[in-house]
Amino acid sequence: MPLVEPGGLVMDLAAGGRPHVRLLRTRGFPVRAVDRDIGALHEFKGSDCEIIETDLQAGAPWPLGGGYGGIVVTNYLHRPLLPAIGRALAPGGIVIYETFAEGHEHFGRPTNSDFLRPANCSRCAQR
Repeated sequence: MPLVEPGGLVMDLAAGGRPHVRLLRTRGFPVRAVDRDIGALHEFKGSDCEIIETDLQAGAPWPLGGGYGGIVVTNYLHRPLLPAIGRALAPGGIVIYETFAEGHEHFGRPTNSDFLRPANCSRCAQR
């Protein structure tokens, strides 16, 4: 978070259970929380948090604009969104992306190997 321009708009993509929305707001960032299920985000209505309900994985167009000082994505991977995420950043913006890696299947979900290896990984492509 220190790398995000102070006061810069931050998108929490696949905001889900809201811990990052809460943390970002306590640090003074305006937040755009995006998820296909916004049920857990209702506590932020009427605040400086914009809530957008959309299912980008189902093929909905990118309705989220650009100019983000930061984009946070955790526990979610939909590789076709990666170019749009990059284009949505403001100059100097940062992406904070946490997803799963090989070995994670030993600790729980996901177990599908398509979600456990990086895209365009030459080592993985040889398997």
